[in-house]
Amino acid sequence: MKILEIDVDFDFADAGDMKRFEETYPITMGELTKIQERNQNEKEKMANSEQIREFCNVISNFFDKVFGEGVSNKVFKGKANYMVCLRAFKSVVAEKEKQDAEMDEIAAYVEKYSPDRVKRS
Repeated sequence: MKILEIDVDFDFADAGDMKRFEETYPITMGELTKIQERNQNEKEKMANSEQIREFCNVISNFFDKVFGEGVSNKVFKGKANYMVCLRAFKSVVAEKEKQDAEMDEIAAYVEKYSPDRVKRS
């Protein structure tokens, strides 16, 4: 799988890879939601630079937990750039949606020609 031109050894159809994603994704989304909620509260509002750094740290941790330690440094090159982090995270979610659709298509095909269905026809 490619993330911003960086190859990572990951496949959503692999049980081990999917387990890491399933364990990490909800935590990451929860942390991102907390950042957003905190910044909507005037008393807790952070400077934009702090918001960017915190957002990028959450995304970097996600990448290291899901794809392996050090992957975030390869993808983000040690920088905390909001748009780069957002694009990288979006590309992972888009790839998951793409692979899910492909798996659904294959499952539908297999179901179409399953022994039970053939008997019913």
